[in-house]
Amino acid sequence: MAYSIKETRGKISDIKGRLEDKRAETEKLEENRQALLDAGTDVQGSDIDEDAQQTIMDLINQALEDNSDKAQEVSDEIGQDLSELEGMQQDTQQSLESNQQERGKVEQKKSLLDRVGLGGSLDGALGEFDDNRADLEDVRQELTDTSQEADELVRRLGVI
Repeated sequence: MAYSIKETRGKISDIKGRLEDKRAETEKLEENRQALLDAGTDVQGSDIDEDAQQTIMDLINQALEDNSDKAQEVSDEIGQDLSELEGMQQDTQQSLESNQQERGKVEQKKSLLDRVGLGGSLDGALGEFDDNRADLEDVRQELTDTSQEADELVRRLGVI
């Protein structure tokens, strides 16, 4: 299947939307974790019965574990997006390399045609290669930025 800048940008946009949802979910999980830790500190510092305190701490610890499990699920989902981004990065790099190779071939043909005064007809094609390269570089940067965002979320989720 041929590489499509438009399709790749659409996929990036979809992933960014999912990452935004995962960012909100991460913030909620971080808040839950902190609230549970605070509750545990409060319970440990209280004057309630030891048995009641232990029961409550067991429940808090279970809730922390459940929260951590959910964070792992979210992290795994982001990992799938990271894999997809990596594949798109490879495809974009291949397209960039192909663009450069094909541009070089056209430049060689243009230099031959310049000798007979017909090289100007390929100037438009060279311009298209340059425009395409610029678009591909923009897509590559978008992929890099999106991957970094995803990596940051995975890092945050790893602490929960």
